[in-house]
Amino acid sequence: MSRQSPRLQRFYEELLEKDIAYIRPVFDITSRVGHRYSQIDDLLETSSEETLQMLESLSNEGVLDRYFFDKLLSCVKCGSLNVRISTHCKKCNSANIYKAMMLQHEVCGYIGPEEMYRTTTGLVCPKCREEVIFVKPEHATAKISNSSDHRAPIALNSLNVYSTLYRCNHCNELFDDTVELWHCLNCQGRFPKDQVGEVVIYSYKLNEEASHRLRTELRPRRQLQEFLEGQGYAVESPAVIQGRSGVEHEIDLYANKQQGDHIRKVIVGVTRSNGEIGLEEVLKLYVKAHDIGSKDVILFAIPRLTDEARQYAAYYRMKVFQSEDLQRALNDREVWDFLEREEPALKRKEEGIAVTRKRV
Repeated sequence: MSRQSPRLQRFYEELLEKDIAYIRPVFDITSRVGHRYSQIDDLLETSSEETLQMLESLSNEGVLDRYFFDKLLSCVKCGSLNVRISTHCKKCNSANIYKAMMLQHEVCGYIGPEEMYRTTTGLVCPKCREEVIFVKPEHATAKISNSSDHRAPIALNSLNVYSTLYRCNHCNELFDDTVELWHCLNCQGRFPKDQVGEVVIYSYKLNEEASHRLRTELRPRRQLQEFLEGQGYAVESPAVIQGRSGVEHEIDLYANKQQGDHIRKVIVGVTRSNGEIGLEEVLKLYVKAHDIGSKDVILFAIPRLTDEARQYAAYYRMKVFQSEDLQRALNDREVWDFLEREEPALKRKEEGIAVTRKRV
């Protein structure tokens, strides 16, 4: 795994501290990907696309387990999720169709569409010419029990729904199944349903191995932060600090403390890899420290730097601590001695004041 950014740190801390079991999406038609992970978006202040990219990356790295949640349909041409389905006539392909109920006369058994029964005087069976009544199924019981018609029981002259078909207003065709076409509202493309794209969306869960490792790493970070706060430092972890150039830098831990007329600024970087860590991480941390104006830089390299990277770190006067994990690195007393010491310039100034007082 590459170096953890402060953004990732906040993400892990949120999962662990609030014991979030699953990261589930919510549908969002305003998002380009059709859904968002709102809790994570709000925490990290990222777009739904950036959050999804991060979750997929962590899944590929084996930090998160991925589970099927649902799927969205998309345009086969442009990939847009803004698609709708339309139904068409099987004969002429017109979308000007409607549902037609096929009604059966109980007495004579005739079956036909509703309009075949309609006359200027009411409903009449086309076959036996008997006057009939159509009662919707949900109203049938009430209508029959309350009827005062003495000619014939309504139940005998009633029409029942036999089936539902479709009628085309363009060619007058009657059919039992429609042709489905998908219409993209983004590129205006049309395509049959067997060509519609599918986008699977997932929920995520921190796997057990990663959870154990991250909890192990979170503890020493807190230990480091609490120690600095006990020494009177204002601490941010993780931190986003604006440098003299105007650029904002992401820092694992940033601490500052007023020492006389000088502010001591401490920058801590934590970088890890499956193997040796190269020069790039050293250079990135140096650039950040230089822009922020910090001369006290600690780099925890898990597990170790390359020889070249160590040489550059020494040249830039970084304090480098190498170990298999952060907790073991913090067992080195030199870490705490470095953080407890005062600025050399401040010491010299105080010593000069003391000498002057003695002479007086």
